[in-house]
Amino acid sequence: VEVKDTALTVEVAGFDPFVTGPAVRIPATVAQTVRFRARTTVGGRGELFWVPEGKQVPIQAWSAAFDWIGDGAWHEYRVRPFWHGEGDVRNIRIDFPPAAANAGECALAEVRVESDSLESIPTVGKAGVAFTISGSTPGTGVFSWATDSATGRSKRRFSLPGDGRPHTISFKLSSEKAWRGNLAWWTFTDSRTDAPLEVKDFRVLEKLDVLPADLFVKSAWAAEAFPRAGQTIPLEFMVENLGGIPAKNVRAVPGGVEVGGAAPEPAETAPEGQVELSTRVRLQKGQSSILNIHNGGKAASVSLSVFHDDDLPQGVRETTPAGFLKAIPRTVSLNREVSVENDGEVVSARIRGTILKDDDLSVATLSAAGSPTDLYIGRSDGDDHVQFFTSNIYGDREIVCEVSQLDRKEGYIDFESP
Repeated sequence: VEVKDTALTVEVAGFDPFVTGPAVRIPATVAQTVRFRARTTVGGRGELFWVPEGKQVPIQAWSAAFDWIGDGAWHEYRVRPFWHGEGDVRNIRIDFPPAAANAGECALAEVRVESDSLESIPTVGKAGVAFTISGSTPGTGVFSWATDSATGRSKRRFSLPGDGRPHTISFKLSSEKAWRGNLAWWTFTDSRTDAPLEVKDFRVLEKLDVLPADLFVKSAWAAEAFPRAGQTIPLEFMVENLGGIPAKNVRAVPGGVEVGGAAPEPAETAPEGQVELSTRVRLQKGQSSILNIHNGGKAASVSLSVFHDDDLPQGVRETTPAGFLKAIPRTVSLNREVSVENDGEVVSARIRGTILKDDDLSVATLSAAGSPTDLYIGRSDGDDHVQFFTSNIYGDREIVCEVSQLDRKEGYIDFESP
């Protein structure tokens, strides 16, 4: 440690580097900022600690985090501690980034405590806050706030719809312990990048149930576990209400959602040369079909879709792998002698020792730990053999095989290939 050009320079040679100042007496207020100039050769998380009057050592509750810029150049840092609920402050400590323990160099200068002007909005009798936000990137936002009567800052997360439309979001804060006194400071940031978010019409309200319902679609998925080729499947949507009152008369398809691929409405009369026709041909193995188009010698636009019919009855609505495989008619053969088009390995196994009822079949699942898409199912065809048509599984992965009907005492799985 030495003083160079009015700065305290430190060559770090140990774990958890920090600099603590002399004994002081600072009457703490909500509007104060600790400002200092510093440079470090490594970046990372930093912390400002303080010790209230009557206490001996700092604890995590008396701290505020910030980020060090590790480019070796001088930078000015401003940290809002929001320490006003602790009375007078008798000592300040600044922690350098943990990575500086590996022979890093840090310098510190001009540590000051400054006061500026903040807002002062009463929270007494106020239910919470509301604001309007829009954007094209979905994610999660963070609303951070502080009052002049509670130490530290509080946070609330909220969904970012990301649909490009303006949405009014509200928070009920009247039950929060820190919601007292006057609202002095607030900010909105992206939870992933900490980048500021642009909001409009921020206000503190006495009632939140006067805000209109505001719906957006958080996610959507196929309602059936196994969508079948050539058939219409239902979709399910998770919809969140950002408004203050319950939504009524919700449409089956929420606003802002477009269902693609729907057939166009038929016209009463089709102009000559623009007639749309469709046909479906069912082919068995080894069969072929010829499609003849007669358009009076004019060019015609043709699209062809080919899909495999799984031959399941229309009423089958299974939602589990085992139920789906059991629903396949026995006339549908799982022929292991036929080589199917597959990018990965075909894993063959024999299931020994099962507990089956009547003419039931063994259903097995194969999964690779660490990937939600590496999940494969198979069933035996009466001789206890089962195959899994996998994709390429790379790396050192744990492979798990489960058979729901396996005898726990005598049953086992014998992998034959690969």
